[in-house]
Amino acid sequence: MFKDSFIPILNKYNLQKDETLLIANKVLNDNLIIKYNYIPRHLDDDWEQLYYPNVKYSWQINLDSSTNMAMLHLHSLEPVSYLLLAYDFSLQPSYLEKAWEMTLDWYNHSNNSDHYYLWYRHCVAERAVVLSQLYNLKNQMDLSEDEEEKLLDLIVTHKSFLYKAENFVYHNHGLLMDMGLIALCLVSSDYLLLQHSIKRVKKNFNDTFTDNMICVENSISYSVFNIEQFIKCEKYLFKPFDETISLEFDTKMELALDFLHLILQPDNKFPHIGDGEQINLDFLKTLSIYKFYNNHLIFKQSYDNSTFKVYKEEGYIVLRTEKLYLFITAGDIKKNHKHADDLSFILFYDKEIFIDSGIYSYNNDKLREYQTSSSAHNTIVLNNETYNYLSNDAKAVEVLYYTENNSYYYIVVKNSSYSYAEIVRHFYVIKDTSTIIIYDEIKANTPILASQFFNLSKEISECLEYIGDNNSLEINKDVYMKFENDAFLEFFNGRNSHNVNAINSNKFHDYQPIIKLSINKIDKNPELLTIVSNTSNHDYTIKNKEDTLFLKTSKYSLNLQKLKVDFVNNSNIKEYINITRIGHTIFCETIAKYFEYQEYAWDIIKDGKKIDQIWYQESNKFNYTFDRLGIYSIRVYVRNISNKEEKKSFLNPQKVII
Repeated sequence: MFKDSFIPILNKYNLQKDETLLIANKVLNDNLIIKYNYIPRHLDDDWEQLYYPNVKYSWQINLDSSTNMAMLHLHSLEPVSYLLLAYDFSLQPSYLEKAWEMTLDWYNHSNNSDHYYLWYRHCVAERAVVLSQLYNLKNQMDLSEDEEEKLLDLIVTHKSFLYKAENFVYHNHGLLMDMGLIALCLVSSDYLLLQHSIKRVKKNFNDTFTDNMICVENSISYSVFNIEQFIKCEKYLFKPFDETISLEFDTKMELALDFLHLILQPDNKFPHIGDGEQINLDFLKTLSIYKFYNNHLIFKQSYDNSTFKVYKEEGYIVLRTEKLYLFITAGDIKKNHKHADDLSFILFYDKEIFIDSGIYSYNNDKLREYQTSSSAHNTIVLNNETYNYLSNDAKAVEVLYYTENNSYYYIVVKNSSYSYAEIVRHFYVIKDTSTIIIYDEIKANTPILASQFFNLSKEISECLEYIGDNNSLEINKDVYMKFENDAFLEFFNGRNSHNVNAINSNKFHDYQPIIKLSINKIDKNPELLTIVSNTSNHDYTIKNKEDTLFLKTSKYSLNLQKLKVDFVNNSNIKEYINITRIGHTIFCETIAKYFEYQEYAWDIIKDGKKIDQIWYQESNKFNYTFDRLGIYSIRVYVRNISNKEEKKSFLNPQKVII
């Protein structure tokens, strides 16, 4: 009865018949395809770890960096979904028999095991749709009485898990859970629980999108995923029994696509921010989004060559002209899939110039730690430190101001997430030359290292040629940069770095080395001013006065007004070691006032163990050079000079990554 409802949901990659049968035949011949085009990467790759000729499957598989992805999709019963799709296309009983064989084996495994993925909500949600289709087809299977009881037991246990409030989360995981629960309710005629799930989907829809129909999850790929799943839920699950997620559902989906249309890059890719792979317009055309909304302008590839749009609530800014594409992020609605990328930007001229570093995987390793860090993005970073972007106040990041006049666009964004300093970043875009001026103001209590980071695109990085002097840089004749005399330049090459600190990942488990550069200054209240242009005529001079930047070239001069910003007073910081770093050497100043006359000592800690000590001295400053790579912490001791038995200590929150 519900065959037409479940098949499009099972077919999450929108596979065609021939492709589906190829995948299912591999599974039928005991070669697991866990996630199509990922595990294994190609259908003709025969991995020994994925070959199970004796029916008994290994449900706890180790594939190194791909283990998490493999376990998630394996326990979502994705190989079973391929078999069910093949059966739907062909009606060959062998696919259905194999699907039940694998499901039964998983059932036995689940009753004798205890690991994270058995009842991980994402796995349960997708598994529920698989189980619903199996239950839907139970009359086509020759099940014993015992097997029917086991299938019913699976239906009941999965409904119970998906219903319970303590297991539920909102946004994309919650939607998947309710889609699974609705499928289970439909095949088991549980209309009371069905109504509960319908109410949850409607609330989730309102919570997942802002009034502008922009997804609150900080990733364009997750935004598309949410749009796609809500469309499938509406069209395949709600519509058959005359329900709707919203009376204005289609209008709202059109509005969501308006935003995607607006931010689409010149190469038909979407900005790669936050978690998830980078996606493009061709990918959208494989989805239900295209099936139901193919008349939208985004699919007509019709663009307005002059677009300046600011979404202040969400913190997105896009500027498109005939010569330039600029996308800026400065917002914090929810923490889902967020990186420490506030005040970062993506830039196109006639090609990609500055790009986001992307994401390689969800593994909690050094690679993910880097790619979610501030220094992996085209933003301003203090002391090579990533602020706590997952627990900071959402109001700490915001769009302060934006305007357009005859000569230039002007945007001001703020980040006060660092505990000891506040950043205000000014973007000026000169209209006739597409020149960008980035002016960063930082207010702090002590001297700090301020760094503007720039990730060069793969195309530029692969054939890097640059000419530079003390304060200017020409890269591949594609981009020209000029910065102040008292700033210093540093390059990071992903090909020869000991640390993974200059890479780009557009797809999971695949990354390329790139070139990254930083412009740096050490000062108490540092200001960094950098000019970026795509024209060889870069004879700019600029003077920074209190309320104006005076820009002068051989052809014109401009007075660029500066927004006056009231900075927060950070003088209430009581305990902190301010760390600046050059290479492997750190320069530290301790801020802590406990006694009238005091002296200081420090422990250098690695992996929870003290590896070195700097003994008591009256100066609150020291420097230290590390001789090996690692992640270090510093504990400070402060004691009373008048009474050396009186002392206090604290572990500095900032870690030193060498």
